[in-house]
Amino acid sequence: MIVTTSVFLRKDNKILLALKKRGFGMGKLVGVGGKREAGESIEQAAAREVFEEIGVRVTKLERMATVVFDDLRYKGAIEKTPMYVFVATEWEGEPQESDEVKPEWVALSDIPYEKMWSDAKVYLPRVLRGEKFEAYFRYNERNEFIEERILPIPEKVLARLAEGNCPPDMKLNNFRVSARAVLIDENERFCMVHTKSDYYGLPGGGVEDGELLEEALLREIAEETGYKATIIAPLGKIIEDCPRKDRHQISFFYLCRASEKVSRNATDEEKEIGLEPVWLEDFNATFTAAHNSSCVLEEEKLQLITQRNLAALAEAGRVLKMRKFGKAGARSLHE
Repeated sequence: MIVTTSVFLRKDNKILLALKKRGFGMGKLVGVGGKREAGESIEQAAAREVFEEIGVRVTKLERMATVVFDDLRYKGAIEKTPMYVFVATEWEGEPQESDEVKPEWVALSDIPYEKMWSDAKVYLPRVLRGEKFEAYFRYNERNEFIEERILPIPEKVLARLAEGNCPPDMKLNNFRVSARAVLIDENERFCMVHTKSDYYGLPGGGVEDGELLEEALLREIAEETGYKATIIAPLGKIIEDCPRKDRHQISFFYLCRASEKVSRNATDEEKEIGLEPVWLEDFNATFTAAHNSSCVLEEEKLQLITQRNLAALAEAGRVLKMRKFGKAGARSLHE
C-alpha cells in the first residue's frame, strides 16, 4: 500500500500550492508531499518531503485529515491509498522551485480548485477552516471520484496523560492513533475485555495504514469481542505521552452498541494473554472493574491505561445519562 502526505504552508491569508512538473498529476496544483518511506512516521515523511521538494524545514506541523482514495488508478494498478494532510504555520527558509514542483502562494479567497484534483474542493476548505476529519473518495476508471464520505474526528479532550514527569510539550518522534469503544448491548450491559492476569479493559487498538477510524474501530470490536457493532456517538479523545516508547498516542473513543455475533479473529498476542470478552451488568460494575484492574503490567503503564479507561467510561456514563434523562440530568452515572 502506498502511503502519502500532503502539506499546505499557510501564512497570513495565503496558502502555498505546488504545480506538479512531472509524474502522477503533472500539471495540477497540489499540496507539497509524497510517499512515505520505510521506517518513517507520517510526520517524518511529511517534513522530509517538504524539505526535498521546496527546500523548507517545517518547525510547526499539524495533522488535519486522513483522506483515503479507493479504486484509484496508478501506474496500471487499482489502489487504495491513504493521504495524510497537514498544515504548516512555522518553517525555516523560503520555498524554492525544484525538479518536482513549482511553489505558488495563492490567496485563501481565490484558490483555483479547477486546477487541482477534483476531491480538493471537498476536503481542502474544511482543512483551512481548522476542521479535523477523515474523508473517503471512491473513483471511476477516469480517476474521477464518484462517492465521498466525510467523517468528523472527535475533538473533545477527555484527558491528557503522561508517563512520570513527562512535560506536555516534550518532543516525541513516533505517533500512534487508536480507535476504542465503550460497547453496550440492547440491555445496556457493558462489554469489557478480560485477560488471564485479571486485567479489565475496553476493546480497541491501533489504526492501520489506509483505515478510517470507523473501520479500525469496528474491526477491533469484532476481533476482540466477537460482535458487529454500530456507533451511537463519539465520546472524545485521550492524549498520551509515552517517552519510554518515544511515542505520542491519541485514542479516539466512541460509544457503540453490539449487534450481530460473529466469529472472533483474535491475534496471537491476544490469545497468549488470554483476552476474552465479558459482559458486566451495569455501569457501576464496569467502572469498578476498570478501577480495580490488577493486570500484571509495569505499574506506570497500568496506571496510564487505567486512567484512560476511567476517563472514557466517565464520559460514556455522562452521555448515556443525557440520552436517557436529558441534559438536566447529565452527571456521571457513578455519582
